[in-house]
Amino acid sequence: NVLGSEATVRDIEARAKRLGRGPIVLGHGHKIGAAYIAREFAESPALCEKVIDGLVRDISAFDGAACYSVKNIYVQGDHRAFASKLVEALERHALRISPVNPAMKPVGRSLARVYAGSAAVLVAGDGAGLVRIADKPAFWFPDEAYRYVQVMPAENAASVASILAGASRFLQTVVAAVPDAE
Repeated sequence: NVLGSEATVRDIEARAKRLGRGPIVLGHGHKIGAAYIAREFAESPALCEKVIDGLVRDISAFDGAACYSVKNIYVQGDHRAFASKLVEALERHALRISPVNPAMKPVGRSLARVYAGSAAVLVAGDGAGLVRIADKPAFWFPDEAYRYVQVMPAENAASVASILAGASRFLQTVVAAVPDAE
């Protein structure tokens, strides 16, 4: 069972093949979570609050370094307004419930310095979380394992599913906030 980067997994798989009939390699490379938020959940204040609360807990677990941590968030509706609410919630969560691990704080501060002044990146206080905003949906690979996500617009669930299908080998978890009928 190999846990690590894609390069590490490929290297160990190649070495195992040279051994002939030998070990079976179960590779678990870098994995990323995603979320799809339907319009009904993005636009209803009560539902949006519940969705954001759940996302913040997931994003903050292990300071965003868990393989199931949501990194790509697709929002049907006003994705920029959702991103603003999300960064505010990340800051509150870090202050009241789950502070950033002191060993990880330099990562957040560094990212905050890099993106200072960028209209496309919202930074929670003291770099406790970062929310990138993209205007075109894609599967984003974060450059740091941290409380760091990207919010993008979504046409509908099918369009998000087609994006995720192209990145399925990197996908660990998908969160969907959709009406029961959907």
